[in-house]
Amino acid sequence: MYKFLIFPLLFVCLNSFGQDAPVIFDRPGVSDSPYIVDSNRWIVESGISFSDQSDVSSVLTPNIMLRKYLGFKTELRATYNYSPQMMGMMNKNQDLGFDFIALGFKRKLWVEKSGLPEASMIINSFYPTQRITSFAKNNIYNFEACFQFQSHITDHFALNYNVGTIFTNQYKQGILNYSLCATGLIHKDVEAFVEGFGYSAANEHAEFGVDAGLIYYPNHWSQIDVSFVNNRFSTVTYTSFLVGYSFSFDR
Repeated sequence: MYKFLIFPLLFVCLNSFGQDAPVIFDRPGVSDSPYIVDSNRWIVESGISFSDQSDVSSVLTPNIMLRKYLGFKTELRATYNYSPQMMGMMNKNQDLGFDFIALGFKRKLWVEKSGLPEASMIINSFYPTQRITSFAKNNIYNFEACFQFQSHITDHFALNYNVGTIFTNQYKQGILNYSLCATGLIHKDVEAFVEGFGYSAANEHAEFGVDAGLIYYPNHWSQIDVSFVNNRFSTVTYTSFLVGYSFSFDR
């Protein structure tokens, strides 16, 4: 069931406060950052999850996201094994046996200045790998659009917040999703974060969740992250432990 929980939980590297830089990772954390990849870099972000409800295939199937700058303040985002952190959606797709690939774009809207938060927008689409060969015959669609904001309170503390919507063939009336993440630099190479997030769909229970974790930077071009995610869906609580490794390189 938790195969979908290994998608990159999105977050921002505090070492790049206030501006886009060559290395800015988005994992972990449900909130995505408003920063984009530098024009001369590629970024690869990956992770796996562990849960008492996971099977071996879930642990051995990593999430992998590739990010690359395209120009015009826009980056390309291609992801293997992707899903939003919404248990209602993940449960339905688990029953169908679906795993997803995703293709999206993040565009910078404006930079942080004079109390105005840094901002960007992501438009993304994801599709089950099991139905790729019959793409034209399926009535399957999954689209999402989300705004990302970040405000730096001090040199060592920031708030990252997102709001967006998702439309799928399973949720034709749409889903409202939102998140708020607080992060702090606790050592020159270590960050800690805690976050709340939620999903609200018509005619279904609203979902709420929290996650928290640590990020370690062994050098200026890579990171290692560990985090816990707890989703509350209806009367059931889902918990998972995630580990990730991300790195960047010149083209």
